[in-house]
Amino acid sequence: MAEFKLERFKYDWKGDWTTGTAYRRDDVIRVNGKSYVCIITHVASATFAADLTAILPGSVPPQPQPKWVVMTNGQSFQGNWTTAVAYNLGDIINYNGSLWNCVVSHTSDNFATQFDNWELFAQAQGFVSEWASATTYAPGSIVKYNGLAYKCVGAHTSEATLEAALGGDDSSGDWVVFHEGQEVRDNFSSGVEYRLNDLVKDGGSIYRCTETHTSGQRIDITKFVIEVFGTQYEGTWNAAINYNIGDVVRHLGFMYYATNDNNASIPYNDNQSEDWILLSRNYSFVGTWSPTTVTVVSTAGLVKDMVVSIPTGVGQFAENTKITSIINNSQFTISKNPIIALGGASVTGTINSQSVTATNATSSATAYRTGDIVLRGGYLYLALRDISGSFDDGSTLDYIDPTIWELVVPGKSFKGTWNENNLYSIGSVVVFKGSAHTCNFEHESSFVNFPGDNGSGITYWDILIEAGQPAALEQKGDILTFGPDRRLDNDGSTVFDDSSLGDTRLPVGLTDQILSVTPGLETYWRDIAEEADVVFVTPNGTDGENKGTYQAPFKTIRYAAEYVEDTFAALSPVLIRVSTGKYEEIGPIIVPAGCAINGDELRSTTVLAAPALAAYQNDYPYVTDYLTYFTSIVQDVILGNAISPQTGNTQRQIISEDTIVIDELTGEQRTEPSLYPVSSLAGAELIANLVVDFKNLIEFNILSGDTNPTVTGSNVLNSNQTIVNAGLALALNRKFLQQELLSYIENENPSITFDQTKTINDVWSLLRGIIRDVTYLGNYGTLVSAKRYASAVNGSQTTNLFYLRDTTGLRDMTTGGLKGVLNPPGVYELYQKPTGGALVSLDPGWGPADDRTWIMKRSPYIQGVTNTGTGCVGMKVDGALHNGGNKSMTANDFTQVLSDGIGAWITNNARAELVSVFTYYCQVGYFAEDGGIIRAANGNNSYGKYGSIADGYDENEVPQVVAAFNRNNEALVAEAFAGGAADELMIFEYLNAGQEYSSASAAVVGAGANAGVEYTDFRDGGIFEGRLISGDGSSKAGGAGYLRRQGSAQETADATSTLKLSANDITQFASEILAMRVIITDGLGVGQYGYIDGFTFASKEVTIRKDSDSTAGWDHIIPGTPLVATFDLTTRYRIEPRVTVLAPNYGSAQASLFTNRSYVDMAFGDITETYTGVTGGGNVIWRDDDELRVTVNSVISDIAIQFNADFSANPVVPFDIKGRTSGATATVTAISANTLTLIEVDVESGGTGFQADEEIDLVLSSGTGNTFDGAAINAVFSVVRTGTTYTVSTSTAGAGYAPNDKITILGTQLGGVTPANDLTITVGTVSDDSTSSILTLTSSGLGRGGRFVSLTNAENARWSDNGSTWTEVSLPFVGTMTSLAAGNNRFIATASGESKVSSSLTGITWSEIALPLTAAWTDSVYGNGKFVLVATDTDIVASSADGVTWATGSIPNDTDGGGDSTTSTWTNITYGKGKYVAISSSDGATASSTNGTTWTRHDSAIDFNPDHIAYGTNRFVATAAADGKTAHSFDGITWYTASDSLSDLASITFQPNNIKYDNGVFFVIGTDTGSGTSIAFTSDNGVAWTQRALPTAKSWTALTYGNAQWFIKATAASTGAVAIIDVGAKALLRAEVGVGSISEIRVLDPGSGYSAGPSLTITDPNATTEVATESRIGNRVLAQPEFINRGSGYRRTTSTITITGDGYADVIPVGNKLTISGVQLLPGPGVQIKIAGVFDPAALEPNTLAIFSGVTVKDLGDDGTGNETKLVEFQISPRTAVENVVPHGIQVTLQENYSQCRISGHDFLDIGTGNFTQTNYPAVYSGGAFFQAAPENEVYENNSGRVYYVSTDQDGNFRTGELFSVQQATGIVTISAEFFDLDGLSELALGGVRLGGSGTVVSEFSSDPTFAADSNNVIPTQRAIATFLQDRLSVGGSALEVNKLQAGRVLLGGTPENEINTNTGQYVIIPADVEFSGTFESNDGEGTITTNQTEISGTIVSQMLYFKQFDESMQ
Repeated sequence: MAEFKLERFKYDWKGDWTTGTAYRRDDVIRVNGKSYVCIITHVASATFAADLTAILPGSVPPQPQPKWVVMTNGQSFQGNWTTAVAYNLGDIINYNGSLWNCVVSHTSDNFATQFDNWELFAQAQGFVSEWASATTYAPGSIVKYNGLAYKCVGAHTSEATLEAALGGDDSSGDWVVFHEGQEVRDNFSSGVEYRLNDLVKDGGSIYRCTETHTSGQRIDITKFVIEVFGTQYEGTWNAAINYNIGDVVRHLGFMYYATNDNNASIPYNDNQSEDWILLSRNYSFVGTWSPTTVTVVSTAGLVKDMVVSIPTGVGQFAENTKITSIINNSQFTISKNPIIALGGASVTGTINSQSVTATNATSSATAYRTGDIVLRGGYLYLALRDISGSFDDGSTLDYIDPTIWELVVPGKSFKGTWNENNLYSIGSVVVFKGSAHTCNFEHESSFVNFPGDNGSGITYWDILIEAGQPAALEQKGDILTFGPDRRLDNDGSTVFDDSSLGDTRLPVGLTDQILSVTPGLETYWRDIAEEADVVFVTPNGTDGENKGTYQAPFKTIRYAAEYVEDTFAALSPVLIRVSTGKYEEIGPIIVPAGCAINGDELRSTTVLAAPALAAYQNDYPYVTDYLTYFTSIVQDVILGNAISPQTGNTQRQIISEDTIVIDELTGEQRTEPSLYPVSSLAGAELIANLVVDFKNLIEFNILSGDTNPTVTGSNVLNSNQTIVNAGLALALNRKFLQQELLSYIENENPSITFDQTKTINDVWSLLRGIIRDVTYLGNYGTLVSAKRYASAVNGSQTTNLFYLRDTTGLRDMTTGGLKGVLNPPGVYELYQKPTGGALVSLDPGWGPADDRTWIMKRSPYIQGVTNTGTGCVGMKVDGALHNGGNKSMTANDFTQVLSDGIGAWITNNARAELVSVFTYYCQVGYFAEDGGIIRAANGNNSYGKYGSIADGYDENEVPQVVAAFNRNNEALVAEAFAGGAADELMIFEYLNAGQEYSSASAAVVGAGANAGVEYTDFRDGGIFEGRLISGDGSSKAGGAGYLRRQGSAQETADATSTLKLSANDITQFASEILAMRVIITDGLGVGQYGYIDGFTFASKEVTIRKDSDSTAGWDHIIPGTPLVATFDLTTRYRIEPRVTVLAPNYGSAQASLFTNRSYVDMAFGDITETYTGVTGGGNVIWRDDDELRVTVNSVISDIAIQFNADFSANPVVPFDIKGRTSGATATVTAISANTLTLIEVDVESGGTGFQADEEIDLVLSSGTGNTFDGAAINAVFSVVRTGTTYTVSTSTAGAGYAPNDKITILGTQLGGVTPANDLTITVGTVSDDSTSSILTLTSSGLGRGGRFVSLTNAENARWSDNGSTWTEVSLPFVGTMTSLAAGNNRFIATASGESKVSSSLTGITWSEIALPLTAAWTDSVYGNGKFVLVATDTDIVASSADGVTWATGSIPNDTDGGGDSTTSTWTNITYGKGKYVAISSSDGATASSTNGTTWTRHDSAIDFNPDHIAYGTNRFVATAAADGKTAHSFDGITWYTASDSLSDLASITFQPNNIKYDNGVFFVIGTDTGSGTSIAFTSDNGVAWTQRALPTAKSWTALTYGNAQWFIKATAASTGAVAIIDVGAKALLRAEVGVGSISEIRVLDPGSGYSAGPSLTITDPNATTEVATESRIGNRVLAQPEFINRGSGYRRTTSTITITGDGYADVIPVGNKLTISGVQLLPGPGVQIKIAGVFDPAALEPNTLAIFSGVTVKDLGDDGTGNETKLVEFQISPRTAVENVVPHGIQVTLQENYSQCRISGHDFLDIGTGNFTQTNYPAVYSGGAFFQAAPENEVYENNSGRVYYVSTDQDGNFRTGELFSVQQATGIVTISAEFFDLDGLSELALGGVRLGGSGTVVSEFSSDPTFAADSNNVIPTQRAIATFLQDRLSVGGSALEVNKLQAGRVLLGGTPENEINTNTGQYVIIPADVEFSGTFESNDGEGTITTNQTEISGTIVSQMLYFKQFDESMQ
């Protein structure tokens, strides 16, 4: 296995480079921080640069032959910059903290003046110092100036002030503010100079100076701004003081803040002052407010409420002032303050006509200050001003003066128990009779105004807290409870309503009530029967009379379930408790919604499907008897008529009869009418029909009757109350009828003893069904009863046992009794299904529309159930039974032992969630069918035949219809062909050259450097991919037996058309390689190729012919590259299959013009055109007004309607209509008739929904929004088409739009065609008002292409949109027109001898534009964003980016070169490869410029005088007008002249008039010695020319390419004056061969002009199976890029090229990835994918589409269609093959409703061993018994079904689906390469090393430079070694020295095979210096011999790998 193939690998370090030193190949030196590798032995020149740019001696043209290549880049740090130092390129210095890299060698003088010699290497920002003048500063320097920090941005020497550099006189702009700072200048002073940003303090604030100035007496606020507001306390306000902003003063007790500078401005607290604001109030609590006190000599005789007056003395009372209280014998208080204070006056008090006078009265009032707070009653008041004792407070006891007092807090003041004769103020609180009251009006208390009394007419008190009611036990049995009693007081209500608190009396309950507690711990009595939420079932219970209570349980679960359904509302939580015992139940049992059935315990409660019941055998004749009797009496029963009861019937019949009532008070009698629900004869007839259905169903099931009634039903109450009454009458007489029918058969059959309970229950079952069916109509209830009876007769083993509805459950029991058999083989093709019933299933009800049975809230839940049976089903969930709901069940801990049964059967899009569900002995454990989905965890399938099956999908699902999207890729480059002396890039080899590109770029990553490319060449009709397909008879895509052979050539003296193969080449016969392609891949002649025409065995020489024209010689992959004369030993070649393709067809046609013109030029270009007033789609058809009201005249059909309307013109279609009455909607597609009063329209559908005479609503076809106060209005847009891009703005925003509305502007309105050029406008946002107008929008669409314009030699131009039909327009001036250029979406026309040009955005309307000078302008070009003009009489060149503003540049003349000063005649110009190139027709000179302004002249560059030039395919091509000489150049400087002129080729004097390049073709037109000719020439490369025939002989002068055709115009002709040519370039492709098969077809040149994909011919005489291919063509295909710089040091196999641009690569998917567009809902993993046209070869039915499953789903975002749909990438299984052609846009359908089993934590045990009798565990394992399992049956998928599982088995083996498994016993891991990326292991070669328990690991350590990892436990992969060596070899050397190589196979070399071979290609010769034992000697080639130890190390395994090739036995 080990194959070490090593030559010498070595580099030799020589230190720094020195001149005159002899250097050998692979020497490594250092120069200026870089290291270089010597590639040519030489003696160093005087300068290193001379050796680095050396030229190959004798090469013509000169070819570079550098003697060094860069090994590593680097720089040399030289410390701080100093003067007078010689700095070299790459030196790094430090200046002002930043690092600078020398880019121009120089001796330092002044850093600022020599700044251009440096480039910034690392920016730093370092503080230098305070700024100083006359100092040199560099970018990055930080200085401080005036409190600000500035950063230098331009190197300079500072002037007198820094401001000058900020924008002073010199405006240098060398500084920018780095950090805003300030400088503090203390307090403000006058007469001080303040500078920018100075800070001063003035008053309490800090100000910042904004302008340098000298201060005045006060601060100038126009030159200062407040930086920080501050405050300064100035004491009490004084009018004489000047106050500043921020000053704080105290005034009248309040604090104020100055907002302006002011003087004598009084502060006010009500914000009346403009200069002050209230800052704070000061508060002081001073106690209770006191009224005025009067002091007298004696208060004797004075009493409260006396009105006081002053008969004499000083003082005056206010009117009606009263005494409010007697304080003591000398003082009293009054109700109002005196108007005038009392001063010794007499006071007389009067009450009830009695008066008392007191003498010497004085008054006193309390003084208050502003801010004082007093308590008045329960309220607090604030004094708003000072109040003196001079009675200026107008407040009284019952009045507070609001101008003086402000209420602060309304509060309460507790005054204790209420008493009479107290003064109570507002807010006083008292307690009265247990309740708390608050005073609402100040008063004195008395017996007429106590709380709760309003005897005084005024209610003075409000209840604050009311006392609770006292509790009491009033009657026997009362219960006293404490807590919230939520009944209203004394209203008798039992409704809980949160109304009171406290002790509560609970009266005693009634009979059959039980004491209960609510969740809120409220006690109450409830009825045992009707209100119970638990129903009990016991084996000794009784059905019928009992009520299912604990004391009176039912006997059967079925009866209990029916009782729950009849008693409780649906979804009421009810539990049926089934006690321990065994129950044989008649199925099916319908479990009502919300009901759960619980057993006591798994093994104690057993429920079995009842067998045939003995009591029902031979019973049916008696049933028919009592049914006949029943139908005879039922009419009287439902009519309320009395019937004669049967003997033995003791039950009373309830009939319809009036009732006589006696009034207890008056004794009077009155008759009340009967309330009996009387029915009708129709009711009796309906019941009779139901009885017939009842009998038919029973007889069909037990007697094989002929009629099986169809179930009908409804959940809507019958609107015919008379019929409903029939059911009510039956219910009222239930017991009577039960006993009546029983008595009837007993009387008719006296000798038979009947089971009375059975008969009574049977009768009730029937009555229950009939009652339901007359109440809701249908026969459902009756047939349920009939099925019950039939199951009792036949047994319930084959029917379903439990029908489960919403939120039901089955728990804690053992079930069984179901029995069936397997259908015989063949009934089902793949597997047999059992016939038995299911334990649990969904309830089918009366049909799928029976929403009572739907699963709406929670799925039925089975838990803790063990089910046994044979040939039956455990759980069956059939989604077809329900039209709505979840169609689901869940289960946990559900064990099913079902021999030949199915554990869980989920079908028809139903769902099941299974946890710990175990199946044993089942035919199928889990079965998902027809879209059913099972999700299961922690369960198992054991024994039986199949584990889990998923089969089919939901056929009713509407799949998503989407499309394949193959264009989510960029163009793909397989590799770059690189070579030559400098290893430069030559061409890109495309796997897919993409299409629809208008711009692209390429990123090249690899060992080389400096490559730069641009894309400008995009081909129409080009081959973007050569695709391998599966042809008839092919063993595989790619064929077999194809040859790829390579080697090193022998020296070939004459390589003109020969090549000597390697001396050891194994070719023996010419037939082996004849006609195959040979290409030089490396060394001398790299890039040459041809095909083999002959072979000589003796010399190994092959003769070569060109691929291009089959002449002897070589082609070159870069056509025009000089071919080598000889080959040497460096020449490597590759022989490979030859891929050829025919050139595209050539075709010509002609068109005529309306008049003769002399044409000088033509151009095709994009234009700029504006369209205004574009209506936004849709038209107002009619409005809601009388004049335009539209009504429906008649509905003709579903697709035709007539309207009454008066329209002189037809409305624009399509539009939508809506009927106001019917609500119907339709889309009008056409106006079929219009009589002005009647309009007939066609609609898509829905016409019959409209009603005659109804009005039709206004509809806008574009807007879907609402308008509320007016009509909808179409938006109007302005559209600018720039090239193919639309720019849209609104002129009128319209009304009635909604976000995401789409408006389509037809392309025909915008100068194009529809739908290709349609513009789609999408509304973004609309106004939030009644108009819903457009606010924002987006647009998409592609405008029509460019326009043709031709230019005459005078004042006219012509334009055309198709190249055939032309319209003439006038230019703005008359002149000698010379050229026409198109670019920047406009045209520029030049004229000779003018100072102006003509410009047009459209080619139709032209304007005059001034030029900088007058000249003989002769040619123009647009490139690199500029128009550039040249003239024949000047070296001045004009350029402009927009064609409006022009600048000039100058081409140097040749005076400096020794010539005269005569101006060259610059006749033509072109642009390419990043430069403009102009040619001179007078001296063969050329000039080039990269910007159109600065030019370089190249004297005598062309050896003839050229007149025309064009650029394309990486070369410039020039022609001479005199004789058609041609030359080409790759750089515009060095030119190669063709040996034959076009005249030589044409055999006439062909004189070119014009040459242009486009779409891969150079096209030359001209004349025959000035006369007309039909000859023209084309070339793919500008080197080899093909003569073409034009339609007629004319003087052809102008041509251009556009719309995929060439258009040529003739001068002075009209008929046939336009030639229309179809021509293209021939494509070039090659085949990549690997292991005898073609792996891919690569595109080297896509060609152009193909109308259909041409056939590819692949020639290889060795092929045993031919390959089948197809070529795919497209437009705007990438050709080779412009190689602005081909770089150096690149390796073909290590260079990666990534294309980015606005196009795409359409890649037909092959593999496991598929991208689709148009996805509305993101599907989940497992989605089933069908691709139109991709069929399943294994399907039985022809044309059955193959099914692919989506393994992973990746959302790639919006797909760009504007439909709000997604682009999604799927990983699919199986993979698409080459033959599965999936073209872009092909229809794809996604179906998610496929059958699924999603299982985790699962166990498959011995699947395939069969049912219980075959696998009787544990007997099957005893005594050495042997059985055969079928593990392939563990999982089965069919017809789109999928099983996803993670499983284990009893042996511990683990599996994750079919893709991954682990065998625990052996450790073997099996994975599927289809979905696991094994690329990292694809090159692993381990030899004898075994991975496993030894701890050995596979490790990629490509980054380890020494390979030092221990080979005992680390195994380097081939990829690691290859990467390591490739990285080293790519640096430029050819040999490598490695310390040691260990373990494995080492493959080295630069070829794709990574092999190192001898020249023979047969054996690897180990050099002599490699020894395998002892020591060995090495010679350095310079006489030094060294003895070395053999370096073989590692384990014995490693050594075995080394020697394996010599002795196989050693392994």
